[in-house]
Amino acid sequence: MTILVIFSKELPKKSKKWWQQFDRVITSHNLKEKILIRGLSFVDIETLVSPGSVQQAYELVNNISCLTLPDGSRLSKLINYQGYELWWMHYDSIYKKFCLPYTQYTDLLFYLKNFENVYLFRPPHPDLFRYYLKTYGRRYHFLGQVLWKKLLPLPFGVFIQLVLSLFFLPWLMVRRSKLMVFTSDKFDPPNDYDFRYKFIYHELRKRQIPFAEFIRSLEPWRIILQLAWRRKRPVIYSAAIIYFVHLFAGLFLRKKIPAGDFWSKVAIHYLLNIRGTIWSIGALKLILKLIGIKSAIITTGCERTFHEILACKLTGIPIVGIQHGAKARYSSICDFMPGFDGGKILMPDQFGVWSNWWQDHYIKNSHAFKPEQLYVSGAMRPLKEKSPFQELKTGPLRVLFISEQLVAPQEVMPYLLTILGAEDFKLFLKFRPYRDGF
Repeated sequence: MTILVIFSKELPKKSKKWWQQFDRVITSHNLKEKILIRGLSFVDIETLVSPGSVQQAYELVNNISCLTLPDGSRLSKLINYQGYELWWMHYDSIYKKFCLPYTQYTDLLFYLKNFENVYLFRPPHPDLFRYYLKTYGRRYHFLGQVLWKKLLPLPFGVFIQLVLSLFFLPWLMVRRSKLMVFTSDKFDPPNDYDFRYKFIYHELRKRQIPFAEFIRSLEPWRIILQLAWRRKRPVIYSAAIIYFVHLFAGLFLRKKIPAGDFWSKVAIHYLLNIRGTIWSIGALKLILKLIGIKSAIITTGCERTFHEILACKLTGIPIVGIQHGAKARYSSICDFMPGFDGGKILMPDQFGVWSNWWQDHYIKNSHAFKPEQLYVSGAMRPLKEKSPFQELKTGPLRVLFISEQLVAPQEVMPYLLTILGAEDFKLFLKFRPYRDGF
């Protein structure tokens, strides 16, 4: 039997004969009539997809970290690079791109096992479906990939960032800035920096401390050029360099799905191109040495920053980080790293937290930090008012609930219903601009 799963809001543009090969089509209810008109059996995808569970995903990623090799050693210790276990660099990615999506698509994955041929139109997590279907011997086909992405594997925006980095590197070598600041490519007009780093930039400029920025940019190429022009200072687009080196190293890989069960495939997914990981760390080490960096500010360790962190550590550059959000241990997985027992820590050398409570919370629940790394620094953006309740108006207490994509609605709903049923409270809801479980 053959089945088609459509994840987008539109149908594939195919001939009538092409559609006749399917016994069943899974897609959203909005496309039901178009499927039935074609004489095909329809299944509502909403009945097979759930919001997922961060607690379940937390347990899954913890179990993956404990998988062992035939000789009994832990898989996470397979690649040791100068004392650092590189498997943990991708812990966050395994959690977000495999474990959490698995909790959302479990019913759909189980359902697809009943079909010999599975066609997937624009799936959100292709590797998740690829490994699962391959494990159960099902033939799978991915549809809807944009043609130019096949022909040009290096996005034009990444190419622009590489050119700018090469242009800025000699400039930075002459300036010899001693401090590196890792940041994003977003501005808070009229300022020329990310609003979350306001006090860091103010303090550095007040003290006239020269610094070099390593930037992770996800912006379109036109925005990249506009921001570079407004910034008017040299920067290194480190994420683009990492992407390019990984892509180049991947040219030497054999395109083959690893053996083993589903979770074993997931566990070694990011080790398949470990050459790219090591080469990209080496490239950043070289740049840091050329510029003359002696210290770094990198807010925390995660999939976005581990390459820069290891490049600094292997170059002897001390790193300072600071808590920049309320880190829940079931979703901010890298701040807690359940199962980690490596000899060398992958996080910043010194890490500032908001309060004594947060310091105790990290010491109790986190395997990512050692107690001596944690300091009470206060918030990255201090409160402007000491007490937000000084001008509390009479009447019901107003509660604002902000939806979070990593929380299942059924976990929060009892609390929301309790607030709605209380006369002394008035509930306000703020939803994310894109669709989530709420």
